[in-house]
Amino acid sequence: MPNEPTSITVKLPGSPASKPATVGGPIFVPFYYASISSFWIYYEVDPRKLRRLLRGTGLSPAIFDKKGLINFNFQNYTAHNGNGLAQTDELEFNIVAYPSSRRSDVPKISAACFLKGEDQTKIIGHYRLHVACGNRFAIAAGKALFGENKFFANFNYTVPSLNLPNQKTWNYKITDLSNKLIMSVDADFHKVIPEPANPAAIIDYSTLNDRLIGSRRNLFGIVNYYKLNSSEAKKVVMKIGKSNKARASKDIAYLLGVTKEGKINSRALATQVVQTPPVIAEARAYYP
Repeated sequence: MPNEPTSITVKLPGSPASKPATVGGPIFVPFYYASISSFWIYYEVDPRKLRRLLRGTGLSPAIFDKKGLINFNFQNYTAHNGNGLAQTDELEFNIVAYPSSRRSDVPKISAACFLKGEDQTKIIGHYRLHVACGNRFAIAAGKALFGENKFFANFNYTVPSLNLPNQKTWNYKITDLSNKLIMSVDADFHKVIPEPANPAAIIDYSTLNDRLIGSRRNLFGIVNYYKLNSSEAKKVVMKIGKSNKARASKDIAYLLGVTKEGKINSRALATQVVQTPPVIAEARAYYP
């Protein structure tokens, strides 16, 4: 197993008249999420394009009915760190893949079976090609611990929540530091009836010090899996911007195709939603 740092220090940019601020803190693993709201979108792609992007990683694209699979995992999560409450916004752009050395052990299953959690070999996982993140400490920790290809980005979003009951759609926009669009999503599938799924443990792949590494994320709950038909998929609209940061926008356009208006040409295959339940609810006041 790779050596893990026990602490990390991150410089934060200050105003032009001040020096950059520095924040630091200890790192302990496993990392425990206090809450998470996560929305995954899956697309089928040409596996030949995925092989090009995976070159040199030690990974091969997982093939489902002659198609490769990618996903976008938009997530907002919190963590109780003992000395404060951390909040993070992230977008993982993942290629579904497996270690090339394990090719003979990879199960032959459908994409639907994989998304519902029926691969119990846990060889097939998610290679984090690009990870946009709004928390600099999380960026540094992700790079140091897991070799994630993380970069800083700005997030603007409105998503379903118990405290925002009229919000039925998932809307988010991610821009770089120059305010150039990386990607945006407007997804309305709230009328689709989900199936329960259990994809945990989710296997994540990255490269650390030029070596392939893997890690596991255990979800302590059921995932809602939405299989989208052609009309439902049209309500998941993704647009790609002109940002060159970390090549994320270019790689999305390369895999999915894009119109002159920036809208992708591919249709979504499925979505997954993970939203942890609340632990306390306080009702309105009353006259005793």
